[in-house]
Amino acid sequence: MITQEEAKTFFLAKNEDLGLKTLKNDPRFPQFFKNIQNRTKNGIFNIKDCLFGEKAIEKVTEFLLEKENFYAVNFSTNPIKKSKSICKLIEKSSKINSLNLSNCEFRKEMKEIIESIIKNNSITFLNISSNIFTPQSLLSLKKLLLKKNSVLVSLELTRSSLNEKAIKLISSTFKKRKWNSPLIQIDLSNNKMQSKGFISLAKGIIQAFQKANILLENLNVEQNFISSNANPFIANLIREVNSLQVLKIGRNNLGDIKEISSALAQNKTLKMIDFSSSKILDSCISNLASIHVKSLILKNNNIHPNSSFLNFCKSLKTNQTLQLLDLEGNHLEMKGANFLVNGLLENTSIIHLNIANCKITDQNCNLSDLIAYNSNIKYLNLKNNLLSNSTASKIATELMLNYSLLFLDLSLNSISFQTLKSCQFFISRNSNLFQSQTLSRLENHIQNFQNVEQDFLDSLNQLDQAKKELISKKNSLNLLNQKISSLSKEKLVLESNLKERFLSKSKKLGNQEENYNNFLQKFTETKISFDFKIRSITSRLERERKKIENLNHQLRDKIVENQIFEIQNKEEIEKLKERENQSVPNPIKNVNKNPIKNVNKNPNKNI
Repeated sequence: MITQEEAKTFFLAKNEDLGLKTLKNDPRFPQFFKNIQNRTKNGIFNIKDCLFGEKAIEKVTEFLLEKENFYAVNFSTNPIKKSKSICKLIEKSSKINSLNLSNCEFRKEMKEIIESIIKNNSITFLNISSNIFTPQSLLSLKKLLLKKNSVLVSLELTRSSLNEKAIKLISSTFKKRKWNSPLIQIDLSNNKMQSKGFISLAKGIIQAFQKANILLENLNVEQNFISSNANPFIANLIREVNSLQVLKIGRNNLGDIKEISSALAQNKTLKMIDFSSSKILDSCISNLASIHVKSLILKNNNIHPNSSFLNFCKSLKTNQTLQLLDLEGNHLEMKGANFLVNGLLENTSIIHLNIANCKITDQNCNLSDLIAYNSNIKYLNLKNNLLSNSTASKIATELMLNYSLLFLDLSLNSISFQTLKSCQFFISRNSNLFQSQTLSRLENHIQNFQNVEQDFLDSLNQLDQAKKELISKKNSLNLLNQKISSLSKEKLVLESNLKERFLSKSKKLGNQEENYNNFLQKFTETKISFDFKIRSITSRLERERKKIENLNHQLRDKIVENQIFEIQNKEEIEKLKERENQSVPNPIKNVNKNPIKNVNKNPNKNI
């Protein structure tokens, strides 16, 4: 940020011609840019609220284009009005990735500025809030959102009087996209979209998310005249778009949020939701007990200490995800504060609690128990309540043994300076202790880092040795490459020689192949005839074999007959001998000779 003295040098809002003349002759002009350059080594150029006009901005843009070492430029709340120099800067600069042109009194010029941003491929964070958007500039904005290969990550359009039609035009870009968008943050707060505009926006975002064309993480639609008619679509947005991490829908007339609470209970990726000044019904507070967000903001919702709030406080006993609870500006009173304290005594997750301006009184108030028995809370805001010295003294007493509370705001209560000083003493003690613990942890981290650094240095030495070895190996590889190159040349020569030899051999082999084919044909014919002869001989042999088998069968039959005949002969001979023994000797002999001879002859002849 530049100083007021430097800003006076460029104060050209009323009379730019006179300012330009003064600018040229002012000896402080070179020093002005030199001071800016010296103070912006981190690359951020910020001239917010300096009332620079068109002529001064021309000089500033010339300086920025000359240096080109700034990545973030903030021109907000300067009556620039004209766009020529800004467009030149946007189109020619390739290093600026964050540009803030909010509240620069642009009207028709917004079209030219957005057209220049379309040509730029480096701006990722863009804030063009609090300017007037004509229908032509809205069409240019649509082109910007539909740009292929866009790098735009964050877009802020707050306080731009965008109505239902303008929001529908923006929503249509999400439906029409056919490629992925890097856009993760959209701020449309403080406009006039109304319920119909939000419904169109929610449908477009859901459709783009289902096509995987957008992964929106942060959406701000605060103060847009959204009514309870849009609650089902808010719930559907929470259910369907699980990339969403921050949703701000406060300062709208939401009323009954039971459906939204049900969607929040199902969603486990949303980290923060803001219901500030949303006129939420008391009966819906208990439904927020089972949600999984880390930050829940319920400012200024006219919450009373009824049964619904009691159930909400009871559920805090088992809630393990909520870390920040903001109930500022509600009618909790002493009864609601006690409900909350009883619920938080067993809670181990909440770190930040804001119950400022909740009309909490001293009567039977047990806020000191929260400090005595809950060591997780580190930030406690009790500002602007109806507390007195009695409660503050109890808190100071409990702070003696509490070493975890780092921030306590008791301002705008009826508490004496001495009591506030006592509380502040213990808070300072805790802060110093926390800082010392943090310092010791940092020292440990530094020691670990030093050890890691030593290990890293050792690794570097090893890498150096390895590098030397690699260099030697590289040299040997170079020698090998030289040998390989020489061998490749020899290889080429050998290949050419072999090719010639192969061609000559192939010619010879061609003739030999022809002779071989002729021989093979003759051999095949001979083989066929030989096979035929073998088959005929084989058939003849088969027939002869069958004949021999028949003869063998006949021979066996004859042998059997002969054996039978011999047996019969023997029996006849034995019978004859018996008869011979029984009869007279001489006649028997003569009779026996001839029969025996006849018997012996006949069988032999037959055989």
